[in-house]
Amino acid sequence: KMTGYADQAAESTTGSAQRTSLGADYQQAARELTRILSTAADDSVNYLSRPGLDAVFESIGLTVENLSNLKSILDKLNTTGTDDTIVSPELKAERPISVPRGLPVASAGTEYASVLDDSVTLSSRRQAYTVAADLRKIAEQVKGNQAVVAEASAYVFDSQRLARSLGLSLLAAADAATGGTSLDALAFQLRTEVRRNGPGTLHQLEAIPALVDKATSLLSS
Repeated sequence: KMTGYADQAAESTTGSAQRTSLGADYQQAARELTRILSTAADDSVNYLSRPGLDAVFESIGLTVENLSNLKSILDKLNTTGTDDTIVSPELKAERPISVPRGLPVASAGTEYASVLDDSVTLSSRRQAYTVAADLRKIAEQVKGNQAVVAEASAYVFDSQRLARSLGLSLLAAADAATGGTSLDALAFQLRTEVRRNGPGTLHQLEAIPALVDKATSLLSS
């Protein structure tokens, strides 16, 4: 929506009155986004940041620094600032911004700390072009980080699935053991059950102890 306002304000056919109206709509959307971003922080933790995501995984018993596979996934995040935020309104497109011929070389308001600043009013075509380019850069960051978070979530899901498969496998092995089954047959049974219940998840073994410990603590509390 904000990019649409900026694109429209950048058009040569957009008059000054319409540009002012678009600037007001843009500022309203910017305030709403600012509110949304502020609600992502709780107890001094910004959940739209790398430390915040680490805290989320920590809450289910997964310490990222101790899990190389999960850490390698989260290391792909595109973050900025000292707090490693994953949604960065201050992110900028490469300068200089490409604009049509005929626009002033310089125009007031083309540089700002964040696209959410009050000074971003789309009052000139050059500012509108600049804002639109920056918004697309931010959207690129968000899209990439969404994919990383989805990959990390799949990692946790696969880890839980493997934990279940291992539990079922051990139950099946225990049942077989009570019948006087040989160790070789027991090992074969265990391998069969793991492959049947948890295909494609064996690379998640590193997360199993942490998940089991967390589940045990929750059950005992």
